[in-house]
Amino acid sequence: MKVRIHWGIGLSIALICFMIFIIYISFIRKNVESELVSDRYYEDEMKYQEIIDERNNANALDETVSIKVLPIGIKICFPKKFSYENTMGQLNLMRPSNKGLDVQRSLDMNIYGEVLIPRKMLQKGCYILIMRWESKGKKYFVEKNIIWKI
Repeated sequence: MKVRIHWGIGLSIALICFMIFIIYISFIRKNVESELVSDRYYEDEMKYQEIIDERNNANALDETVSIKVLPIGIKICFPKKFSYENTMGQLNLMRPSNKGLDVQRSLDMNIYGEVLIPRKMLQKGCYILIMRWESKGKKYFVEKNIIWKI
């Protein structure tokens, strides 16, 4: 015996599936946690033109900042133009899934123009690396996604 589904039954099944989907979105999915990147997002948005200018300065460099993921940590190599004596800045590793795992440090370069973030400060997962620094009166900004698997 063949079961025939008429258009009325098909429409009812589609409507019931749609209602189940809406109930799932409304009640069950809303319990998923998410954290804002910043608590002061409006003020940060107003200052975004400065970040655009700093990013353009970083893009205009002859040599780019290289970021390497190594077994000992994350190594950031600055161009030879920047010396450890006249470069000051901030380094942030933000973890979108957990604000408690964020890493914030000052940009302390060694004499070779390198910064190392040791592996003991990191846990497996995705990070957003944000660096802002100033050298000889000019400001720079670099942002990169990093996946730490080691």
